[in-house]
Amino acid sequence: AAIVNAELPKGRTVYNENDWTDCSKLGISAYVKSKTLAEKAVWAWHHEHAPEMELTTILPSFVLGAPLDCHYGPSVRKVEGLLKATTGAKLPNYGYSCVDVCDIALMHVRAMERPKDSVGRRFIGSARCFLWVPEMAKILHEAFPDRQIPFVKASNEEIQARANDDPSLRYIVVNLDKRRELSNDESCRRLGIDFRDPRESLVETAKFLLART
Repeated sequence: AAIVNAELPKGRTVYNENDWTDCSKLGISAYVKSKTLAEKAVWAWHHEHAPEMELTTILPSFVLGAPLDCHYGPSVRKVEGLLKATTGAKLPNYGYSCVDVCDIALMHVRAMERPKDSVGRRFIGSARCFLWVPEMAKILHEAFPDRQIPFVKASNEEIQARANDDPSLRYIVVNLDKRRELSNDESCRRLGIDFRDPRESLVETAKFLLART
């Protein structure tokens, strides 16, 4: 969130740790703005008040994988929404760079184990796997054929019309058809992370949710 809403220089298509979301841009959600301002605040506080402190920030992308319990966050709730979608529902064409929750946990451990490589740095948690929402739904449709999970893509015009009555769709409207790739070069090189395939993590997330129903 604190990276992917930056304006990239001409000729570059992949975001990295040097990029920061521009909170003044039209359509930035409260969630994205809060994540960006919070990270900027902690770096500013660190530089001004505690430069001796060892600080590293881990920046997860769209986190998938089975939760530890029933207290889960927005990424898992989005998967839950796909599982509950009614037959005939059409999905907006927007998506996420994804990562497995276990890899994010390992990044935190490795950052503490490798302070010479990690202190004073930001690290993106992403498997370099971008999934559109309809693509996620199709993966779930194929993994759980008995549930007949819809995966048809809605036209952008349909989503824009629905957003007139549903404010929650307005952030999606400004992000339709936008593919945002995140570099994980630093996380792989400095923290030694070998990222899992988030497609498998998506199915594991769904299995967790379905086991609770």
